[in-house]
Amino acid sequence: MRKATPKVRLYLAQQVLEQYYKGNDEPSEAQKAWMNELYGNNPDSKGIRKLRMRLLDKECSDIIVGAVIADATQEEKIFLRDKYKLRRNFTAISCRLHVHINGLQRWRDKFLNEIAQMLNYELPERDVWSYRKVGALIKVLERNIEFLEQNDEETDKESLRRLCALRDRYCILHAGMEKYLYAEDESTRVRIVRERLLHVELGSAELADFVGYSHTTVDLCLSDFLKKYYYIGAGVA
Repeated sequence: MRKATPKVRLYLAQQVLEQYYKGNDEPSEAQKAWMNELYGNNPDSKGIRKLRMRLLDKECSDIIVGAVIADATQEEKIFLRDKYKLRRNFTAISCRLHVHINGLQRWRDKFLNEIAQMLNYELPERDVWSYRKVGALIKVLERNIEFLEQNDEETDKESLRRLCALRDRYCILHAGMEKYLYAEDESTRVRIVRERLLHVELGSAELADFVGYSHTTVDLCLSDFLKKYYYIGAGVA
């Protein structure tokens, strides 16, 4: 994704969120097949390349927004649908959900910031533990890498290298998550990391109380996991 100012990034996040809920301009499978055939017969066509780029951007944006919504609570999902699909104002949503308008505005800012960061292939700090969002970024990166490799002559090699490095980094993290989620042993470390992955919404103190270990033990186990699976190659981003 292109670098942009914070204000522009939030605006773009709002646009893709609204577009996700519209969901009425997705090409049919027949149209996709036609475009793929046309593109294959005209590999140098700039018009076709731009069209495929636009469709790729829409597909990737939908993957990201879908992951963000899937991780939201039920109340937050209602808020997002009412705000961005039904176009209801904060007052109406506040009355329905019994949440203060200031709280709804904080929700809005949180979701727009999450989407904005993920559109730039970044993970919000809390979402480093989101199995779903890490998987979404891998999908998005793989689709963009595939597109760039198909257009090798016009591809910025440094941009392609960066995307590949990011994908590899998230793949390492994703593999680590799967290892702990599906581990058969019930050691302290495994249980703490697994519960962190299953309960991303919990704060540090809440997680410690939930698993029944001290805050120090929980912090050490989570820190060791990130050092092994996430901070490897951290400089590429």
